[in-house]
Amino acid sequence: MLLVGVLVGLGNWSFFEILVNDRNRDVSVDRDAIGMYVQALMLIWSIVSGWLLYRVDEESNKVAAAVANNDLDAFLREAPTHTALTIRLLHLALSLMFIHSFHLYHVQDWVSSIEVQGGIGFLVALTILFIWDLDDPFHGVINVANVPPEWMKRLGPEGDHGGPLQT
Repeated sequence: MLLVGVLVGLGNWSFFEILVNDRNRDVSVDRDAIGMYVQALMLIWSIVSGWLLYRVDEESNKVAAAVANNDLDAFLREAPTHTALTIRLLHLALSLMFIHSFHLYHVQDWVSSIEVQGGIGFLVALTILFIWDLDDPFHGVINVANVPPEWMKRLGPEGDHGGPLQT
């Protein structure tokens, strides 16, 4: 996950430096509008990301608790729960808009540019990856351990390969 985040951050910085930064030399007239736009997107993205992280962590914890308590009924009820595709797509669109909003500024110093553009790309990519990883309690970096194989079979074909079940 960290490597993907670093690659996205460096890719975002490279894109900004090669294609965008020179075009933004004179943004002083629009400075206030750009600043308010970036702040609004930052607030919206932070709220949506925080809510999603809380929700997927809570669902993953319910599955882990069901396994720890040896509660098959709770496991079968909680394990198939995933974030709806529409919410994922909304979050992805907000994330892209959030990253792009920082492309509206001109940054002269390359160190500041890599910190801002690389940092924003890294943060957003890592947040998305954590949300997607937590949303699948059986696969990925963060997963529920010690799930009895017979319980996974009870979930059906979706449970065997970790495919999302929309609820």
